[in-house]
Amino acid sequence: MSIAALFVLAVLPQVSFLHAGITGVWVAGGSEKVYRFQDNHPCRGGSTVWDGKTIRLTGLYNEVLDFQVIVETDSLGAGAVEVQVTPPVNAGGRAIGNEQPGNYGPGGSFEVLAEHYIQVQQQTEQKKKTNWLGAPGDSSLPPRMEGWIPDALIPRYARPGLGGQPLDIPRARR
Repeated sequence: MSIAALFVLAVLPQVSFLHAGITGVWVAGGSEKVYRFQDNHPCRGGSTVWDGKTIRLTGLYNEVLDFQVIVETDSLGAGAVEVQVTPPVNAGGRAIGNEQPGNYGPGGSFEVLAEHYIQVQQQTEQKKKTNWLGAPGDSSLPPRMEGWIPDALIPRYARPGLGGQPLDIPRARR
């Protein structure tokens, strides 16, 4: 299974994926790390922002909220995948805004970004560090990062082939 993570900044009540090769779509919180070939992620069945049907976010005026829509494919991948976004609504049912990258303000806006992955074949060796209290220990070391790691967020309006839509989700290679 191949996975592509799509970050969306703001509320997204509906995303349509109509494409051969796509086997599943699920949602994780914006701070979750979803690796490219991770088929056992705990958010697959539901998360703090998604109950399996509806995405719900809570925030204050002018606050940026985010989540990830994860697209899973079969072993052949999927080509020319596009995300269709229905404008989000507030608790009263009023539209929050439209897709205007970088245009934040009273009317609200949202932005769709595609997450791309880099392949780390061997993690840089880390030296033992001190923890935040200054005592020796490994508590400040990040987790081991090897394989396909989520990295760059590319705006959907970037040029196709350079990260923009339509997206090609490659065949699974482990």
